[in-house]
Amino acid sequence: VINGHVFIHIPKNGGTSIVGNKYHFVYSSHKRWYQYHGYSDFITLVRNPYTRWESIWAHCTRQKLIDMDFNTFTEAALKLKIEPQRPVEVEWTKKLMNKKNLQILLMSQSEWVDEDVEVHKLEEKTIYKKLGIQEKKENVGEYEKPTWDSDNRELFESWYAKDFMRFKYEFSDSN
Repeated sequence: VINGHVFIHIPKNGGTSIVGNKYHFVYSSHKRWYQYHGYSDFITLVRNPYTRWESIWAHCTRQKLIDMDFNTFTEAALKLKIEPQRPVEVEWTKKLMNKKNLQILLMSQSEWVDEDVEVHKLEEKTIYKKLGIQEKKENVGEYEKPTWDSDNRELFESWYAKDFMRFKYEFSDSN
């Protein structure tokens, strides 16, 4: 913890660059411990939900957590979130359900932060000045921008609507 800020690291939002600057990070479930020990300034980065989702898919592909195209992954992952109790019909769905790190990646950004967390947008790059650190680009993966299937886009926007509204990102007709 530097200057009293505890960084809440939401996966695939540029947080490794902050952590690489020696900032302590926490997932929101551990926030009470920090508050008990006297920390009260919590800060985080959020990212455009579309580009975050694309980055999650690319990350999962690079890490060999999945072996499927973007739209197949989007449909499967979102249906797992929407209908977690449905019978497992396909072998790779079992693999998705058993990957704890994948379940963490699929959490919406809104699930990570409470109302009293200071939120910065990755695209605006304001967090670096606030924390007095240089921007670093660590753990940045290159990938070809996928094309969204219209049904998957609608399903995605419905599931992540709270992120779009809470963090003031716009829904787009095409991505």
